[in-house]
Amino acid sequence: MPGLIPLYVVSALSSCLLAAAVVHERFIDLRVYRAGGEIALHGGDLSRAHFGPLPFTYPPFAAAVLAPLAVPSWLVARIVMTAASVIALPLVLFLALRLPPAKSWLDRRDAGCLALVAAAAAVWLEPVRTMLGLGQVDMLLALAVLADLALPASSRFKGALTGIAAGIKLTPAIFIVYFLITKRYRAAATAVIAFAATVAIGFAILPASSANYWNGTFLNPRRIGSVQSGQNVSLLGAIIRTLHHTNVADVWLPVAILLAAFGLTLAARAQRVGDEALGFSACAITGCSPCLHCCWPPSPPTGSEPAASVWPHSPARPPSPQQPSSRGRGRSLRAVKAAATGCMHPLLPLSTASYMWLPAW
Repeated sequence: MPGLIPLYVVSALSSCLLAAAVVHERFIDLRVYRAGGEIALHGGDLSRAHFGPLPFTYPPFAAAVLAPLAVPSWLVARIVMTAASVIALPLVLFLALRLPPAKSWLDRRDAGCLALVAAAAAVWLEPVRTMLGLGQVDMLLALAVLADLALPASSRFKGALTGIAAGIKLTPAIFIVYFLITKRYRAAATAVIAFAATVAIGFAILPASSANYWNGTFLNPRRIGSVQSGQNVSLLGAIIRTLHHTNVADVWLPVAILLAAFGLTLAARAQRVGDEALGFSACAITGCSPCLHCCWPPSPPTGSEPAASVWPHSPARPPSPQQPSSRGRGRSLRAVKAAATGCMHPLLPLSTASYMWLPAW
């Protein structure tokens, strides 16, 4: 194993240098984290924390956790965040290999070697390279959830890290549901208590911002950005772009519930047959795909396509004569195809424009 560590370090360093060169908006998420951290340190309204057009959209507890990143210089903050993510990547893979069923046929040493080799290749994948280039915290959250899952069922602390991760970014909260449907009630209760503690800490540090956030702001997808943007690859974004208006709750909500139920059922079934690694993967994909989660890839706006082009009836794009004007069968067909688009969105390439117009088929 010691001989594989330099291999990973060289590979990770090369990938980081490439990410710094090709990612258009370098460390933009880290800049947002620092803006929220400064509010936590010095007080103020967290809803006003932003970098450029990007607001701080995380729970107030996240601002307190990320506050140390606002203290050092910009160079030190970038080094710390990048190093933390680079260290976390092989640990994430190692913990995944310590989940059943791999745990039964891979000892710790072999799992460590395989994790280092896989990490040396995985650090070149676009999602990882983008995460490093934007300075995101996602790898650390994945590490927390996997560390929780790797704990023995008898551990009284199982679930705590998941609750803390959900307090930093809401998406990991789906693993609390995963604990419940797999009948690990103590872990689910521990996760809920840990999450509640993060909310309480947020109120203690930023009471006004916490009251505003938990009073319904966290349910509004527009707090993240323009939901019709082509960079929003969630199911909600796909349906809005397909139906060409934002009033899609009657379509999105039942489809999202069905997809969430389907994904969680697969996750629970995998765990019941002894495949915790598959259960983790199914649960994570379910949490990122059908609901309000938005993935923001690195593709920068080209400026060649106007924002109004997302709507087919805007002045920037006149209505097509072949487009149906009724809302009957045409809308139902588009709704079905929008759901299919949402299911397949991880496989679809994104436009390099800030907004993407999808035809109504």
